[in-house]
Amino acid sequence: MNSTEKAISKIEVTSLDSFVSISRRVANGLDEQSVLKGIADEARQMLQVDRALIVLPAENAEYGRVVAQSGFRAEQIDALIGRIAPLHDLPAVERLFQAGERMEVADSSLNIETPGLDMVREFDMRAVCAVPLSHKGKIIGVLAVIFTGEPHDWSRAEVESLEAIADQGALAVVLCRKIAEQRHSLVIRDALHTAGQRLQSASNVDMVITATLEGVARVVPCIGASIHLLSEDGKAATVAGLWGYGKDGWQAALGFSYHVEDSALNVRTFINHEAFFLDDFQEEEEKWDNSEYPTLRAWMSVPLLSNDVCLGKITVDHDLPGVYNAEELAIVQTFAAHAAVAIERARLYTKATDRATQLALLAKSARTLVSNMELPAVLQSVVDNASVLTGGEACLRLYDERGNKLSKLAYSWSEPWYEGAEESEDLPADYGLSGAALNQQTAIVTQDLLQDPRTLYKGTLQVRSAVMLPLSIGTERLGVLEIAWREPNAVTQERFAISMAFADHASLAIHNAHHHSELLKRDGERTKLLNQLLTAQEDERKLVALELHDGPLQSLSVGLINADTLRKKAQAGKAITPEDIENVRLDFANVVGEIRGLMADLRPEVLDSYGLLAGLEAYIRRFKETTELEIGILYDLRERLPNYLEVLTYRLVQEALNNIRKHAQATHASIKIHLDRLSNTLTVQIRDDGVGFDPQGLSKIGEGFGLGFKSMNERVRSAGGTMHIESTPSKGTTVAFYIPLPM
Repeated sequence: MNSTEKAISKIEVTSLDSFVSISRRVANGLDEQSVLKGIADEARQMLQVDRALIVLPAENAEYGRVVAQSGFRAEQIDALIGRIAPLHDLPAVERLFQAGERMEVADSSLNIETPGLDMVREFDMRAVCAVPLSHKGKIIGVLAVIFTGEPHDWSRAEVESLEAIADQGALAVVLCRKIAEQRHSLVIRDALHTAGQRLQSASNVDMVITATLEGVARVVPCIGASIHLLSEDGKAATVAGLWGYGKDGWQAALGFSYHVEDSALNVRTFINHEAFFLDDFQEEEEKWDNSEYPTLRAWMSVPLLSNDVCLGKITVDHDLPGVYNAEELAIVQTFAAHAAVAIERARLYTKATDRATQLALLAKSARTLVSNMELPAVLQSVVDNASVLTGGEACLRLYDERGNKLSKLAYSWSEPWYEGAEESEDLPADYGLSGAALNQQTAIVTQDLLQDPRTLYKGTLQVRSAVMLPLSIGTERLGVLEIAWREPNAVTQERFAISMAFADHASLAIHNAHHHSELLKRDGERTKLLNQLLTAQEDERKLVALELHDGPLQSLSVGLINADTLRKKAQAGKAITPEDIENVRLDFANVVGEIRGLMADLRPEVLDSYGLLAGLEAYIRRFKETTELEIGILYDLRERLPNYLEVLTYRLVQEALNNIRKHAQATHASIKIHLDRLSNTLTVQIRDDGVGFDPQGLSKIGEGFGLGFKSMNERVRSAGGTMHIESTPSKGTTVAFYIPLPM
């Protein structure tokens, strides 16, 4: 046997071992990459060459990609594996893929004009023999063996052996792919099942997004995937979830928003509801600006559709062109269909949960508002609860009807809404948005205060959107609750609804607290008046005691002295004359007269029997017995007043005349009593021509004089009335009382 025959025999033996080795790799369940690496190793060993490599076509068959090698240096492998080259730059390789022609190059250095020689020189390819990996007429790749140092004439036996291992390798790859397809189908089913279970139990959109992206990445080759969700109006999309992209820093894109019509690709998905993939994104004429990410090549976009409504899209990216096909597009569509339903369900669940939470918070806030009746605490509780319920900031302005203004009384914000907001207190009732809400008695919503012509602080505004809620009970206008957010378009339907519901609770709480405050104030005034009345009554008792002491008691003492004188005369045996007895009788008659006068002053019987006018006339007659003051009375009442008013009027006149007698040095006085039917008010006026005084210095005048006015004021206030004094030194004094009659 000659050397050629020995070499051929050695090749045949080696080929048999190689076939067995390749088959064993498939039988052991190794993946395609490992099988391809084994084919390259066996080819290099079988033909005793320096290097071997395998090139597979991309999906569109326009590119070749190095997928396996044997014998290359470590620094060359990183640049070689995954390297993509257009086939039209390598005509001989292109013919291999298209026509199955083998390629034999004995010395590449002689073919200096051959396209693709840059790659040949870069990787020291001196002699190259390449044959197709084909199975049943379908070419699935190219197997090439290489000598690096010297030229080599490829023998027929070498070429046939290489073809034989290529055929065996092609069969191994086909078997490996079938096994992988079956395994992939199981993985897809498992991934869909797992994702389906996670999606069914997902209670929020973030959980749906995470489960969907992880499921897609598990079964579809990609370097990254994302989900973009549409806004409520369908005009904008936001990146809501990302998987991968970590090496390129694309995670920064999370939360990025854009218009759905910013590119033809987005229109195809969002508006036309089209699912599609691109072999090479970089070759698209119409695309968004992606100059920052040149590694984006193969790309897939699938809409999230629920009841023919687009909720968003799923995108899948790869850094190699031609990676995706119709099967993978269908897989992503399946995930998208499940995800769309889950997103709708999660949104409904979230909305229901949020609604239940809002209602619970609303009920809690209502309990908080009614648990405290102090007005300042209620006002602060209103703005605090409004902020919690709506996620905004609140300011409360109460309406002052007398001043026709809105007063800021409570707020809950992190910083003032505009320059000077903390210092500002009162606004005119027709001022801006708040005034419009108050006067129109309707809620006013503005989604952008900077664009609203009714906004008056545009230059310094810290908030952008707001709702102005009028607070009222029936026809009673209480004020305006302002709720604002620091971003535009923040007043959603849910926020507006919960704000309106809360405004009703706030109105009732403020109304009740206000009336509670009024009741406390009135109770305080009643207590004060009662104390004053009791004091006045005690003063009256002191006065009665003084009158008894200075009048009847003195007369009784004189009578007792005269009676004792008579007793001593009788004991001495002296005669008691009728004149002595008459003097004693007169003493006791005076006492009786003084007591009757005092009783008449304390409770005149004529007042009870004949009314106010008769009682006053009787009092004036007795009064004139001790003074030269001329008194006139003008009385236009046609019927009797309630008993307490007649007594009150009698006492007021009595006290006023006593003041005149003691302090005024007057010669004339007049009394006028008039009932105004329209206002249902009794007017009592007492005027004198005395010395007068300065009303501003009333507290500095003598004690007795001031006490008289104090007593009259307390009496009239106890009946809900008022006292008015007009006086000028040397020009007399007028005291008027205005007392409301009961309805």
